[in-house]
Amino acid sequence: MRHVPVLDTRRQLVGLITRKDVMPETIAARIQLSESEWEKVGDYARACSMVEATIRSEGADLAELTERSRVDQAKERIAQRLKLAEMYWRYRVVDEGKSPRTEALAVLDGALELLTRARADEVGSSGLRSEEGQIKFMQGVTRLIHNADREEDELIRSLLQEALALHTALDEHERIGEVLNSLGSLHQKGGRLREAEEVCRPAPTSLPPG
Repeated sequence: MRHVPVLDTRRQLVGLITRKDVMPETIAARIQLSESEWEKVGDYARACSMVEATIRSEGADLAELTERSRVDQAKERIAQRLKLAEMYWRYRVVDEGKSPRTEALAVLDGALELLTRARADEVGSSGLRSEEGQIKFMQGVTRLIHNADREEDELIRSLLQEALALHTALDEHERIGEVLNSLGSLHQKGGRLREAEEVCRPAPTSLPPG
């Protein structure tokens, strides 16, 4: 066979791969490019299918790779699962009858398990803090958005505070802002408007002595 058809989860043809392109790294790169293009034009269902295909195309287990490769592979695989989870909780791209919340949390559990395995192998244990923060943030914000009552407020707050601590330690300002906005939304939904305002208020900037 000279060409391999690429189908999404709905059995739709979304591309062709030639024989020279069958290396796992090449397949992942091409699928990633396609996913980015679909997302730019707002076709989140097709973009979601691309991410799912990327995850299915993953090659060797992390334990079989060299240490440097394992760090890179762990980061890449976690990033793909974070992207897929966001497709579920933000854009609600799930099959009919399925819950965006349930699907997103299941993917995030898988990402956390992957991170835990990488650390158990003593691979990049100090280099996956940003990924851990993103997982915690999405676990919290998924519950924040897809939550009919306030029973999980304490769990959501705890997850967001963990994410905030991790991103603050790494000085990741954009991610810190995302977490603070979500904490503000949590307080607002709980009727704690003063706390919401305090969380979202920018910290005062100290001026150098002049």
